[in-house]
Amino acid sequence: MSFSISRLLTDESKKQKGVWIRFAPGLRLLICSTSTAEYQAAAKRHNQQVRGLLSGILDDADVRPFICKLFAKLVLRDWDGLTEDDEVTPIPYSEEKATDLLMSSDELYNFVSQQAANPDNFRPDLAEAEKN
Repeated sequence: MSFSISRLLTDESKKQKGVWIRFAPGLRLLICSTSTAEYQAAAKRHNQQVRGLLSGILDDADVRPFICKLFAKLVLRDWDGLTEDDEVTPIPYSEEKATDLLMSSDELYNFVSQQAANPDNFRPDLAEAEKN
C-alpha cells in the first residue's frame, strides 16, 4: 500500500475561496484558510504595528478585536442558516455582523480559528488527489 504525495497538498482555490463547514445543525460557515498570502500579510502588518507601538506585552483582549475584524474580512466569508431568535428571519452576512458575532461568541471564534488553520479542510477531493 502506498501513500500519494498529493494527499499532503492543499487546494489553493479552496484556501482562497473557502469551504462550507457545518458549525451546528442547520448552520454552515464559509471559511477560508489562514495560510493564504493575503491573511499572512495582514497579520504580519498588524504584528509590526503592535511592536512599534508597545513595549511588548499584550493579552488576548488586546489582540482579539483586530483578529475578529481580520477573520470577518478574510476568513469567515459567509454563512448559511443563521437566523434571528425567531428562527425564521435570516441574518444576511456582513463583515460588521461577523465581527460582532466573533467578538461576542468564544465558541464561534474558536471554531473559525481552528477550522481556518486545519489544512485537512483545504485538501483536494480524494478522487482528484488520486488522479494526480
